[in-house]
Amino acid sequence: MGASPLAAGRSRRTLVRAADASGGAAPQEPAAPADPTAWLAPVCSFLSVASAAKAAAGALAPSYLLAQFFKPCCASAPELVALCGVVTAPAWLVAGWLRALQEAKVHNRLGSDTYKRLALGLLYAAVLALVVNLRFIAMLGAALVGWSFISLGATAYLSSRLYEAGSGGRSPLADRVEIVKSAFSNVASCLTLPKSLYGAYYSLVAVSSLGLFLWLFPVNATPLFPAGLAPLGQYLTQISAVGAVLQGITAFTLKDAADRGRLGASTFRLLNLALAATVAQQCWFFYSLGSSGVELARPLWQGILAQGLATVAVCDLAWLTAKK
Repeated sequence: MGASPLAAGRSRRTLVRAADASGGAAPQEPAAPADPTAWLAPVCSFLSVASAAKAAAGALAPSYLLAQFFKPCCASAPELVALCGVVTAPAWLVAGWLRALQEAKVHNRLGSDTYKRLALGLLYAAVLALVVNLRFIAMLGAALVGWSFISLGATAYLSSRLYEAGSGGRSPLADRVEIVKSAFSNVASCLTLPKSLYGAYYSLVAVSSLGLFLWLFPVNATPLFPAGLAPLGQYLTQISAVGAVLQGITAFTLKDAADRGRLGASTFRLLNLALAATVAQQCWFFYSLGSSGVELARPLWQGILAQGLATVAVCDLAWLTAKK
């Protein structure tokens, strides 16, 4: 038999009293578990600002940086001042990458190949810079190298966590085979027929950056300076090879975006600006060497300036004209 109207009324009054006792609030669903990687976005934001500050310091006060981190006498050598400005310039790229990765984390886009590539690029650069510092530990000193291990190690850790956040928890080490295959595939794609003029130029920048890295990094080569350089100049040249890796990865990422008609998206507009700022700063310091009295390999110097100015022009044009 069904419940009587009287019993149903008592039941309703009991429910009302219970709701009143709890403040009238409706039952709530259990709270979603906290995101263990939520810290990645603010850390990326902070480091992006720090990287931009480093690049600006290198542009405005390279002599001061040399005097603070090395020896005051270094600040008067024009080739060292110019190289300091050149090697700090890729910090604009790091700032742009970190900003893009922060936005990707906030909007749950770290799983895209673009952002995983940027995370891996930061990891590569940190490891390569550590290798260079170890090579020059006798000149740099244990204290400076130790500090670099802390800062670059933290960068490598952050990069790995960003990659893991976008790959379902898989680490770069676990995906090493796929990463190597993808790297060779990316290089090969730069050597195939481009889909656009932008793609063709970005491919040229990517391949030339790779070639520059392979030329400078394995040995203490200083091709721009026929008379050679002091150990600090050799160190800065090696660090510039690490910067070439960042420029090459940026150029390939823009090439990929150009092939997909995506240069107008906010991430790629940001990367175009960062690459333009990096190369413009490098061009300025290379140009300053022309009247410094330092012996240069003039054809190479002129080629560096020509490609640099062309890169700035292409990146700025893409930034101004590319549509989403």
